[in-house]
Amino acid sequence: MAFQFNEDITNNILNYLEGWELKTEDTQNKNEVTSFLSESETDNLNVSKEITVEELETFWVKTLNYAESYLQVKLDSFDSEIIKNVIQTAMESWCAGLIYRKYNIRVIDQVDETQTTGYGDELIIQAKSILKPYQYKKLVIW
Repeated sequence: MAFQFNEDITNNILNYLEGWELKTEDTQNKNEVTSFLSESETDNLNVSKEITVEELETFWVKTLNYAESYLQVKLDSFDSEIIKNVIQTAMESWCAGLIYRKYNIRVIDQVDETQTTGYGDELIIQAKSILKPYQYKKLVIW
């Protein structure tokens, strides 16, 4: 399968998410140490957001499904490696946007009660604009 989840995809997704890191044994031990600190001491630490490889892979599979639905084409149907690389880059952006939207609060404008576009939304919009030229279009002539 062309869009198989791997370490490169993991790193590319994390590049979109500033301050995020993979959850490992070291980061779990660091969290256990901070539990002995007082609340004010913990607030002073530089805390980054963590995500497991399993959760990243779950989001990647979800992104694969969203991309196929958006393009209305099976992703394996593309022959060109250049097109596959472009699509994979867009999907990494989309995946990062989904993760960001899950773990960050959205701001609601108090004036007209509409949601403002956040960083996660911008990543998804950017991904869709990259994918748009590759959408399947069926020409129907009457």
